[in-house]
Amino acid sequence: SMVPSPTVASASRAAPLLDKHLESVVAVWSPTARASGFVVDSRGLIAPDGRAVGTATVVEVQLSPTEKVPGSVLSDRSRDVAIVRVDPSVIAGRPALALSCPPSRAPALNDDQTIASVTVPLNGEKEIVSGDVSGVHPRRVETDMRLPFGGFGGPVFNDAGAVVGLTSMSVDPDSRRDDADVVPTIFVCETLAGSLSTLSSAAPPAPTRLALHPQL
Repeated sequence: SMVPSPTVASASRAAPLLDKHLESVVAVWSPTARASGFVVDSRGLIAPDGRAVGTATVVEVQLSPTEKVPGSVLSDRSRDVAIVRVDPSVIAGRPALALSCPPSRAPALNDDQTIASVTVPLNGEKEIVSGDVSGVHPRRVETDMRLPFGGFGGPVFNDAGAVVGLTSMSVDPDSRRDDADVVPTIFVCETLAGSLSTLSSAAPPAPTRLALHPQL
């Protein structure tokens, strides 16, 4: 077995709980960026970092190093969370992560709390990165978590293994490029709820296999 990197080894006790969620985390390519995302509904719905998706209406979802399929963006141009739809057949066997919706059930994020995220770095294996909460704001939570390029948008877990949000690029102008904020679950729930109402109005994208990115 591989020797874990220091960030993985020093992760909280949540790390062993998170291995079972690796298959639920995928990579999402927009025309301008590359993000991580995770399955939130077995009907083919994936939540990546909304800032990476930007204004795109069509993205590419990389399920593995050898499989990439088209996705349509269902969410409005919300800045923090996007909802991407793929053909449900392509995520069969990738369980949707349980979100505590409605928000009243969402686990809290508190200062100094240790959290961990599953991320899909560009040109790398999925990894578990840990960190601590360093500041709590209504829509975003600051952390000391550092993420590799392309890794923003993965699910964030507390020590009990519950999903508490997703990682997003820091909005602080003084932050480093790899600094991560956490968008709390409540906003993932809101965006998902808004997207569910659009499911019946159009068919999902065909499960066409797309050309792979040359770097992978």
